[in-house]
Amino acid sequence: MNSLHIELTSRCVLECPACPRTWFKQTLQRPVPKLDMDLAMLDQFLDCEAGQQITHFHLESNHGDCIYYPKLLEFIARWRDSKTFSITTNGSRQSQDFWHSLNQLLTDRDQIIFSVDGLAHNNHLYRVNSDWPSLENAINIAVQGPAKIIWKTIVFSYNQHEIHSIRTQALQMGVDEFATVHSHRFGADHLVPDTQYIDTSMLYKNLDPARTVSPKCGKHSKETFLTPEGYCWPCCWISSYFTLHKTDLWKNRQLFSMRSNNLDQVINNIEQYAQSLAQDSSRADSVCKLTCGA
Repeated sequence: MNSLHIELTSRCVLECPACPRTWFKQTLQRPVPKLDMDLAMLDQFLDCEAGQQITHFHLESNHGDCIYYPKLLEFIARWRDSKTFSITTNGSRQSQDFWHSLNQLLTDRDQIIFSVDGLAHNNHLYRVNSDWPSLENAINIAVQGPAKIIWKTIVFSYNQHEIHSIRTQALQMGVDEFATVHSHRFGADHLVPDTQYIDTSMLYKNLDPARTVSPKCGKHSKETFLTPEGYCWPCCWISSYFTLHKTDLWKNRQLFSMRSNNLDQVINNIEQYAQSLAQDSSRADSVCKLTCGA
């Protein structure tokens, strides 16, 4: 295990229809609490054998976007000598100074993944509240830096016929790689693309209730997920607002607390949880059966 998936903050300016934070706001009629990773807590959590083996931080969130973490530049500088970074972001509404400063911290071993689901006229149809001029500035500055730049597009009803045009613009702007994603969550019926662009393997309606589980979490996982609330969960799939509070993980959350355990201890607790699911798949959440079905 040499990689950690980290959600540094719950902050985001967007309201994407399929995002758990949008569901939270609409269902509970209140905004998602603003939570930020405590760097001192993270230092202490990683001060152990497993923590010393971590060489890569994957900065991608369920509920926030790491470019809005107030201490992102400090965080990267703090771990620069011992870690590489991959940053996934919507790229919108940050200053040019921020992107220039980020360029100065990154190396050719790092990457920035921009989640852009259209062009100037329609990216906002899913990335609600995104700002195209600032996004365009971000990419134009990022491609001048040393990190690998990837433009990732989810296929929706409104963009499925112009993927070639999106790819052309992405490459013209100088990104290193363009990728499309077939999703299973769209957040609104009018956003659902044609069937060939849907990841039907991840649809709950296709899930066999008797499906067994072969858990992939534990010592050898690259998906162990740290949250700004101060928990370390087996993966980002289980930690979403959609799923977490229904699981045994949440009932026993002190076993996964970064404040009362180090990474060695949590990994041991995760492996015990994984073994319990492997022995009795009826206890597994449906998201476990989808992502780790045997």
